[in-house]
Amino acid sequence: MIFNAYKDLNRNSKNIHMKRNSFILFIFLFCQLEFIITSHAQNEGRQLSNDTMERISSSTFAMISDYGSNSANEAAVANLVKSWRPKLIITAGDNNYPAGDSSTIDVNVGKYYHEYIKPYSGVYGSGAFVNSFFPTLGNHDVTTSNGTPYLQYFTLPGNERYYDFVNGNVHFFAINSNPSEPDGTSNTSTQATWLKNKLAVSTSKWKIVYFHHSPFASDIVHGNQAWMQWPFKSCGADVVLSGNSHVYERIIIDNFPYIVNGLGGRSIYGLNAVPIAGSQIRYNKNYGALKVTVISDSITFRFYNVFYNLIDSFTLVKEILQIKETEASSFLKVFPNPNNGNFTIALKMAMQQASKIKVIIADGLGHTIYNKEFVSGNEYLEEIIELDKSLPEGVYSLQTIIGNKVEKIHLMLLK
Repeated sequence: MIFNAYKDLNRNSKNIHMKRNSFILFIFLFCQLEFIITSHAQNEGRQLSNDTMERISSSTFAMISDYGSNSANEAAVANLVKSWRPKLIITAGDNNYPAGDSSTIDVNVGKYYHEYIKPYSGVYGSGAFVNSFFPTLGNHDVTTSNGTPYLQYFTLPGNERYYDFVNGNVHFFAINSNPSEPDGTSNTSTQATWLKNKLAVSTSKWKIVYFHHSPFASDIVHGNQAWMQWPFKSCGADVVLSGNSHVYERIIIDNFPYIVNGLGGRSIYGLNAVPIAGSQIRYNKNYGALKVTVISDSITFRFYNVFYNLIDSFTLVKEILQIKETEASSFLKVFPNPNNGNFTIALKMAMQQASKIKVIIADGLGHTIYNKEFVSGNEYLEEIIELDKSLPEGVYSLQTIIGNKVEKIHLMLLK
């Protein structure tokens, strides 16, 4: 634009002064606009504390399994996953049907996910700047030369058969659950000992273990695969993700979650008439993928089918922090917390005369979503709050104001 403006000046000498003045005015207005935008962004940034920024920042990753078949079903799942723009993709195996051969791996994997893979040397386009694709070995992947084509195609951490990596506040542990694993698959094996030691020293808030063979499942083909029933909970894991059973199922065993997702595109299995103990939800009507959203205090797992229908949603929560901003003259409590938007606030105050109490609730960006004033005739206030049912899950800030005294607490909405 600037070059063209100077060409015009040379071409029309009669209007040189007018065009020069217009050009200067353009530059001036552009700089003013940039200044306004920058100043607004800086002011907005100053309104968000470090704590709030940490809480509202989130990342999304996707989990698929039993997908690598170069089919319309695989394409539908890939389109679903890409619509989320995930930060990374993990797989629970069977990336390359039918036999894990080098002649099929690029058409089964790279054709659909090359933009997440680095280094990528296939024929379907460019790869990623940073690797964002972290698979595990399934039984179909090790049929040929015990997984050599897989190990040659991907560049992964560690020995590449099993490995770990950290992304944000999540520590991922990829396990090789195939019995052919040289370091074993029993809960006393070299591989299991490696996992226990890694979990023990991890400082990440969330620890996710994933592999192919499901420890527990209600499908009619595989069901429970007992050799992978390791003591994940006592070792410090937060959740286990797996595949191999071509269904979706969420299972709670001993208050520990197992999520099975084998609906990546290959085929769909039937379900046993009676689910296993601990089964919370089962689904085998269509293909789909698991979308996982992580924020500081929570991690939410949502399974969608290829028609973008939400089938299941499950949230894990750690430490809802209560932040006191006043002297110990008053006390604020919210229960239950987490909640679904209906909860009770209880406030004990030092004064005994009637008081006006303002209750304000804001989302992570500071937008007020609830503002109401109550009057208490004594030193204790207890009120039931009902928030708009359309509010999304997440961390919200609740504060009470009495004169110049403020109490603040974070609450978690779960649906």
